[in-house]
Amino acid sequence: MTFSKIQRLVSVLLILFLACNIYSQTANSSIDRENYEVGDIIKLTFELRSEIKHDSTQLPDLSNFKVKEQRRLHSFNGKSSPKYTETYNFELRAEKTGTYKIKSPLYYLKDKVLKSKTLKIKVTPSTNKNKKTKEKEFTKTQHF
Repeated sequence: MTFSKIQRLVSVLLILFLACNIYSQTANSSIDRENYEVGDIIKLTFELRSEIKHDSTQLPDLSNFKVKEQRRLHSFNGKSSPKYTETYNFELRAEKTGTYKIKSPLYYLKDKVLKSKTLKIKVTPSTNKNKKTKEKEFTKTQHF
């Protein structure tokens, strides 16, 4: 290979590398733990970090849970990376025992659909001594 071909190849690779980083985006889903008792509060977070503003978000079905609280936060920072962040925070409660799957939200970004991993939660029967405390915690109203 001649020097000019190597130079051209390095230039193309550099452009491809920069293009991938300019439009990088990540989606994350998380819970505070995987094992709960009936009545426990489940803290669920969905987050999208992107260099470009996305078109829309389709949240997953949460009908297996009682939703105590839902918050949606947006932030934009034109100077640092990532420029856009969208976060959904939920406080949920499972009322029945079982193993549940919570799918990722779908984030629509131009011609792309982005999603994160599916979460798995195991709910076991509640111990009697904690039952009243859990009910109180869940029904408390929080003011922000």
